[in-house]
Amino acid sequence: MGLLNSLGWNMSKNYTEERAVKDLHAVEFRKSDSKFNDFPGELHFDLHWNTIWWCRGGNADDDFWDGAILVTLNEIPTRILNPTDQLLHVCVHGARYGRNAYSYAPVPILRWAADAIQILSSSDIDWDRFIYQAQKRSLELQLRDALYYLEEITGAQFPLGTIEKIDNISRTRASRIHHTLTIGNSEPKYFKILFKFYQGYFVWLLKHYSTDEVNHFNEVQLAMKFFAYMKDYFGAKYSWLLFR
Repeated sequence: MGLLNSLGWNMSKNYTEERAVKDLHAVEFRKSDSKFNDFPGELHFDLHWNTIWWCRGGNADDDFWDGAILVTLNEIPTRILNPTDQLLHVCVHGARYGRNAYSYAPVPILRWAADAIQILSSSDIDWDRFIYQAQKRSLELQLRDALYYLEEITGAQFPLGTIEKIDNISRTRASRIHHTLTIGNSEPKYFKILFKFYQGYFVWLLKHYSTDEVNHFNEVQLAMKFFAYMKDYFGAKYSWLLFR
């Protein structure tokens, strides 16, 4: 991030580097004095350290890296997601309500559908890997919705039984929480404060623990994690200070 700052790029929001890495999976950088004549005005891009928001941690992206494709950009070698993983990433980031626990976009981001169609029409998709990733990362509900949308609105065609296989994946606590957060409106009409804490807790939970851990927490553990979330939220050194 320091290198980007030295080149004239700045985070679009006033985060410290420590907070950005701790609380986010990516940040947007902007640069207004661009020398690229083909792109007049302000340039911006997202810097990610994890591919998917709630799949965090040092090894969360290992299989993405293992399946990455080596390419050359401006004579510099780099790696990109393979088409199957890129399709999954596009669907997961795009198929969500615009303004929810994960996003502050005022409207749903519809360009994901065009990106998905481009990938489908230009690449061979490993559907077994796609379904495996859906199950591993507790994405089955959102990916089911995304494929249904592409099929109905754009006429996209998938191998027979693909959507049904994804829909038949056993529901987990993490998948239900994530699906609720992606389709829920973050500005309810009533009980806004309570809803804010409800959303915030589950976002915090998926950010700090793997989907497998979340799926295996019992009710007592979930309650204790809530106190840890409140400690983080209010900045209390010890959870018991919340009750003073």
